[in-house]
Amino acid sequence: MRKNFKAVFLAAAMVGGVLIAGAPPATAAPSQNVSVAPSASKPVPHPVIAEYKGRKINLAEGWQGAQTCTELPGGAVHCYDTFEQADADTARFMAARAGSNDVAKYTAPSQKRNGGSGVARAGKVQDCSADYWCLYDGPNYSGPHLQFFDPGTKELSDWGFRDRVSSVYRIIVNYPLNYGGAHLIDYRSWPVADRDIALTGGYLEDEFPDLSRLSYPGGGNWDNKADAVKVWRG
Repeated sequence: MRKNFKAVFLAAAMVGGVLIAGAPPATAAPSQNVSVAPSASKPVPHPVIAEYKGRKINLAEGWQGAQTCTELPGGAVHCYDTFEQADADTARFMAARAGSNDVAKYTAPSQKRNGGSGVARAGKVQDCSADYWCLYDGPNYSGPHLQFFDPGTKELSDWGFRDRVSSVYRIIVNYPLNYGGAHLIDYRSWPVADRDIALTGGYLEDEFPDLSRLSYPGGGNWDNKADAVKVWRG
C-alpha cells in the first residue's frame, strides 16, 4: 500500500513538472500608465495661462483674438487687443517694480513720439516695450507678438507660438535692466544636433526684421523655425 502511494505521488510530481516546464513564462499585464521619457529636444509641455479681458486663457490652445502677450517680470502673463494697451500696462508694472512714478521712462520709444516724454529714434515704429525681447508672427515686426523679460528658456509651443517667429526686436532704454542676450533654438531629432542662433549684437537695439534673411545650418533660413527662445541677463 505504501509502495503504491509512493508510486502515485511520484507519477503526479512528474506530470506536474512536465506541465510547469512546458508552460510559457508568466508576463505582467501591460500598464495603462506607461510613459516614455521625452528626449532633451522634446520637453514636457507646460501650457502658459494668461490673463486676457478679465479671464484666463491657455495660450497653447490659441490666443482668442489677442494681439500682444507679455511676460511680466516674475512670471505673470497678460494679453491685450492692442500694443498700446500692452505697453501702458507694462510701463506701469515696471515703474512700480522700480519704486518710480516715472512711467514714461519704461514706455516704448515708438509710443513716446505720440505724446509721451523722451526722444525716439527717427523711423522706429516697432511695437515692442522697452527692455523686452519681442517675437513677431510676421516679417518687419508685424502680426501678433510675444514680449519676454525674465531669463530662461521659453518653449514656444507652450505659448502657442512654435514655428511662427518671423522677426525679432529689442531696444535698450534702461540699460541695467536689459544687459544680456537671447538665442533662438530649433529642436532636431537625434543624431542631428539642435540648431541655435544668437540674436545679440546691437549696442542699443537688436533688429531682425526678416528671419528669412538669416541662413540656417544645412540650408534654408530661420523663418518660422524657432521652437524656443532662450533669454539671459548678465
